[in-house]
Amino acid sequence: LLAVICGHAAGERSAALGAYYAHPGNRFWKVLAETEMTPRRFAPTEFPLLLEGGIGLTDIAKTQKGADAVIKPRPRDVEALLAKLAAIQPRLLAFAGMKPAQTVYRHLGRKDGARRLGLQPPHPRLPETWVLASTSGLATRFWEPRGRESWEAFAARVKALRADAA
Repeated sequence: LLAVICGHAAGERSAALGAYYAHPGNRFWKVLAETEMTPRRFAPTEFPLLLEGGIGLTDIAKTQKGADAVIKPRPRDVEALLAKLAAIQPRLLAFAGMKPAQTVYRHLGRKDGARRLGLQPPHPRLPETWVLASTSGLATRFWEPRGRESWEAFAARVKALRADAA
């Protein structure tokens, strides 16, 4: 895979449908289309089509569902994610929101977690890592302009790597 986008946990609607970012108020699929990471706006149930563009999706907490405030990732959840990344070896990792990034970085010993949106300092257990603004409707107040900018910068990096591979 070129990139893995990692969320915190499936929301209630996403869990019920078995599809990532399925709540109608979530702008994930809209942002992927607007930033041209996908050729069109996919429906949440079309998430397997992302693999054709070299993008995979996952969450840290695979056995829980709900809003970030109720999810309690365990160390083994983070270790499972790190094992997946080591096996798959994507070029890029993007956290869809500050909460999953904070969870992973704190587990890796960075007490202050992720420091900001955008490209993160290198870490030996992670590929090139980005923190993107949450696309959840609950995070709307954090979206403009920095949230959109984080996605646009990440999309530019994905497109550059795709062009290099072509």
